[in-house]
Amino acid sequence: MVTFLKKRHLSELVSAENGKLAVEAVERMPNGFDVIFMDISMPVMNGLEATRAIRALERESDGRQPAIIIALTGLSSSRDESEALASGVDFFLTKPVSFREVSRLLDKWGRDGLKKERKSET
Repeated sequence: MVTFLKKRHLSELVSAENGKLAVEAVERMPNGFDVIFMDISMPVMNGLEATRAIRALERESDGRQPAIIIALTGLSSSRDESEALASGVDFFLTKPVSFREVSRLLDKWGRDGLKKERKSET
């Protein structure tokens, strides 16, 4: 995923090896991130815990726009999806992830802003 995103020449790309580091990266970014790809199964702090922590940071900050959080997971049950959405995830993609679908989401976000719609993508 990182290689794919680098090829899109995004302005700022940060990766984290675990959920705790992802939350710390958001804390260090005063304006937050536009889009966060969150692996649900990460060590130290899983993606759902990290998403909840990021959403709490966003609520506590002044003027920080909420990031679009796209969950990436090998889990595909409706329960897993419901839990992810309840944790603050905006989109739910099941691995193996279609890079065509990721491109579509990023292009749509660039055009009209993904925040206008909140849904599952499988």
